[in-house]
Amino acid sequence: MSKIALSPDDSGTGTFTLASPNSNTNRTLTLPDAAGELLTTTGDGSGLTSLTSANLSGALPAIDGSALTNLTSANLTGALPAIDGSALTGVSGGVTVIHETVISSPVATVDFTGFSSADYTSYEVELMNVIPVTDGAYPQCRTSSDGGVTFDSANGAYQYGTTSGNTLRIGTALGSAANEDGISGVLRISGAHLPRKTIMTMLMALFNQSGSFTTSGTVTSGARLASEDVNGFRFYFSSGNIESGTIVFRGIK
Repeated sequence: MSKIALSPDDSGTGTFTLASPNSNTNRTLTLPDAAGELLTTTGDGSGLTSLTSANLSGALPAIDGSALTNLTSANLTGALPAIDGSALTGVSGGVTVIHETVISSPVATVDFTGFSSADYTSYEVELMNVIPVTDGAYPQCRTSSDGGVTFDSANGAYQYGTTSGNTLRIGTALGSAANEDGISGVLRISGAHLPRKTIMTMLMALFNQSGSFTTSGTVTSGARLASEDVNGFRFYFSSGNIESGTIVFRGIK
């Protein structure tokens, strides 16, 4: 039979009391088969050692993790919390979708003004089967330097090939019949944050008024001739509304 011994301290003067709660239920307190001090609610836990993951359950309390080391990717699972990533280093540049417009009913123009010179140096505008309401309309665009309050429409503001005008034409005339599936491709605005003439390159393809596939006038480049930054972009057709399609606007770091 094991025994229980109480060992008072000859040097201490305090009285330690074992008190039972106000209860009508019998309870048994089993001491662990190990030497050491019991941890109480006022203890700091500094004496606890060899706590394996198999013996831990529940959520961790809010702690300062500044001293954590050797956290490998193999030991981390789940989604990252929302954090401030401003101090991240070694993260390479890439492409970020800023906005996507799905045209389900006719609109006159599609504008993008989510430019950020602090975050992006260039931008891409991707057209996906964008179709005009008016048969024979030309796809075209304009840019802004005042966040989309106005879009430059001055005569000679843009040049594409050897042609200049008050808009930048992206391709030839499109059809709007059932078998004429619009224009698709990417327009890239390079160095939009710089106060210089802005060059835009286009890699597009389209179905013309007869329903024939063509790249005529779509694999080309153009420029806004004002020496200003670009912080707004407008897509529209030379006549009539945009009937349908998807336009995605991306920022490039």
